[in-house]
Amino acid sequence: QAVAVSFLENCFTDTQQSYASYFSLVTMWVVRVGLGYLMAIPMGLGLEGVWIAMCTEWAVKTVAFGLRFRGEKWLAHSDRMDKM
Repeated sequence: QAVAVSFLENCFTDTQQSYASYFSLVTMWVVRVGLGYLMAIPMGLGLEGVWIAMCTEWAVKTVAFGLRFRGEKWLAHSDRMDKM
């Protein structure tokens, strides 16, 4: 999963870096940290809750970047189209 997320993030790095960076930052703080805290302490899952939150964040990012990649909207802003 981490490889898929990294690949999809890098697809947007040249063309829409701000989107990828902001989305990654928000999902990290909201999903990984926020959900990790909720699952670890109030729900009593401890370290397992943190791991579940981290995997959930990777899944959210994979789906979001995959949908964005599939939508091809980002291609209009890419200089790679000229090379194809």
